[in-house]
Amino acid sequence: LVSWKALLGLRGGGAKTQEIPAQVTDNIFAQAVLPGEGEKTLERTDSQETPPTPLFDEDVSQPLEPFPRIHYVGSGWEMQLRQPNKKKITGQRFWKKVFMKLVYQGENPVLQLFNNKDDKDPFQELPLQPCYSVSDIGAQQYDNFGKIFTVKLQFIFYKERPGVRPGQVTKAERITNKLSQFAAYAIQGDYQGVKEFGSDLKKLGLPVEHAPQISQLFKIGSQNYEDMKQFSVCVEEALFRLPAHRDRALNYKMEEVQITAVDELYVDQNSTGGVIRQIARVRLFFLGFLSGMPDVELGVNDLVRQGKEVVGRHDIIPVVTEEWIRLEAVEFHSCVQQDEYERTRTIKFKPPDACYIELMRFRVRPP
Repeated sequence: LVSWKALLGLRGGGAKTQEIPAQVTDNIFAQAVLPGEGEKTLERTDSQETPPTPLFDEDVSQPLEPFPRIHYVGSGWEMQLRQPNKKKITGQRFWKKVFMKLVYQGENPVLQLFNNKDDKDPFQELPLQPCYSVSDIGAQQYDNFGKIFTVKLQFIFYKERPGVRPGQVTKAERITNKLSQFAAYAIQGDYQGVKEFGSDLKKLGLPVEHAPQISQLFKIGSQNYEDMKQFSVCVEEALFRLPAHRDRALNYKMEEVQITAVDELYVDQNSTGGVIRQIARVRLFFLGFLSGMPDVELGVNDLVRQGKEVVGRHDIIPVVTEEWIRLEAVEFHSCVQQDEYERTRTIKFKPPDACYIELMRFRVRPP
């Protein structure tokens, strides 16, 4: 397992290009064939970021195995619905047995809740929206004999309000320590030093945070972990394929983008701990608070783009990417311009406003 870096650039509406390093774990491949070129050998360095262990499976002759739980053929799930939905005194809340189905009405996914599996009409329907999300699976006390696995379907929206973001205090302390140095630059007439201090001050940003507001739609539980995991995956698949577009221009006091990389690995082991089979994929999630209607360009260390890193700001030092990976079975959110990716291997998109989406996913071959 090694690290790879992502380069993120913002363009449009006068926004400046910015580079943000991100860390996830993945593979690289020793050789690559660029479009229209011959074979090119990938030379690895001996820096601290280059691990000594094997990083990839060179054998790509076999097709990728299907990722677990992606395709569900069952009729639904027997679950427990927490009622009443809103939090009240614990003694007044209880679990109600329900049967849940995920169906499509046209192209729109809808969750249906039935009192019994054989009922024809649901007592509740919930059309899924791009701004919905599924919480992590938790566990809580069910009765005197055991616990129940739980998951929440929730609607998340964000408010821009005064506050200090994580890491902002540390940055402010570093800038405060540089005040005497800034004064020396100003007295000496060192324009470059003053400019660097101004750039650091600008990067600190306003004391504004984008605080999430979570509204619980419902909470369900099951004592069967596999059912709960399968339900969670099916809902995430439906949310990933929902179209979400930026329909209007907004203005923010403080612009912000967040990218979250999630590695998923399934491993089969024998009784002695040996690895029999392993399947892996990487998922990238995006959340943006951007003014206007900007286009965002994201570049990952795709082997095809080796040597094409671009940085547009004078005060950013490019981080050299030494470990390159081959992306397989790449899938994108509907807001991504797939024709642009096929042509330039750059992920260009117009993100929905203040909406946490799964931007892309791809498969990798673990060693």
